[in-house]
Formats: sequence, C-alpha cells, structure tokens
Amino acid sequence: MAAATYQYVDLPDASVVTTRALLTARENISDTVAARAMMCIHGGAGFGNTLAVNTCLREPRWSWTPTTT
Repeated sequence: MAAATYQYVDLPDASVVTTRALLTARENISDTVAARAMMCIHGGAGFGNTLAVNTCLREPRWSWTPTTT
C-alpha cells in the first residue's frame, strides 16, 4: 500500500505533519525494534494512532530482514 493511499492522506497536496506525538511514536517504535520487543500504542479513535504507526514503519531506515528463532 503506497503512503499516499492509506489513512485519508490521498487528498491532493496532503502530507503528514510531524508533530511531537509522531516524533515520540517514532522514537518508541525505534527503541522497540532495536530491543526486538513488542509495544502497544493506544489512544482514542481519531487521534492518529494508526497513522503514526503506519508512517513510522514505512520509513526507509527500517531493514526488515526475516529471522528465525
């Protein structure tokens, strides 16, 4: 799914605004991935929880290599 086709950002000239909450989510997700752990992002409906996670995980800096345990 392309970044411009999810979470209602397919409007002309729409872009994601980098807010303090988005930066906090990015930092928390980064720490969680580095620790190979799980986390929960929660909040009320419509506050951007899903958008934050989708935006952060679609950043090119992540290298998702399959691992076996």
